Amino acid sequence: MFVVGTDTRRPFPNWRQNYAFATGLSDKLNEKYPGLSQGVRVKDGIYNQSLHPGAVLVEIGSTENTTEEAVRSARLLAGILAGFIAGEE
Repeated sequence: MFVVGTDTRRPFPNWRQNYAFATGLSDKLNEKYPGLSQGVRVKDGIYNQSLHPGAVLVEIGSTENTTEEAVRSARLLAGILAGFIAGEE
């Protein structure tokens, strides 16, 4: 799951750019690996995402996942992310 902060608590006028980036990335993940991404959650707070366009918080795995599953998910994400940033995805 991706978490994107908003400007609810303090000014962060470009948060929608991060939201668009996270949504596009989530869509690409689920296109190639259906169900891998649980989508994008918009939360109050900034999470240092105001420091760079396209900055997002990524949550990988939960108490329901093994470490091996989380590591595999991170590797799949890395492959999609590299292509997404390069404009290939």
